[in-house]
Amino acid sequence: MVEGDERRCLCLVVGGGSRDRLVTEVRRITVDYQVSVARCESVYTAVAELARTKSRMVLVIGSLRELATEKGRFFALAARNRARCCAVLDGLQTADQGELLAAVRGGAAVVDRVAEVRGVLERWLGGGVCHWEGPALAEEEYRATEAELRALLGHEADG
Repeated sequence: MVEGDERRCLCLVVGGGSRDRLVTEVRRITVDYQVSVARCESVYTAVAELARTKSRMVLVIGSLRELATEKGRFFALAARNRARCCAVLDGLQTADQGELLAAVRGGAAVVDRVAEVRGVLERWLGGGVCHWEGPALAEEEYRATEAELRALLGHEADG
């Protein structure tokens, strides 16, 4: 991509200081793809950044815990703004069921390690053009219900 290209992609990294491992790794990965990166201290500053970048394609990368604050409202907000999310579990021994469900409902990619962000970034860029390919099985008949998601996560459905 060329500087000044209107379709230039933006990658937001949420949470962590400038020397945080997640931030450092994402910056290292994105250099190879010439993607502009904005580091946000929290989901709140990421919301403000999303509001300023409505005309650009955005991938938000952050820890699941950080992105899922406020009962996962950020995932829904990002989806409404046509932004995609990548939630990194990195180091979590157990993930909270509510956090995982919020990520899944919001269409976020959930990865185990920071190193897996490269694959998400490559799919997001789709060979140099800023677009996001939806899930291969996007048809309604293949989507899991709330009860099925709870069962997959090892929790019985309420009721």
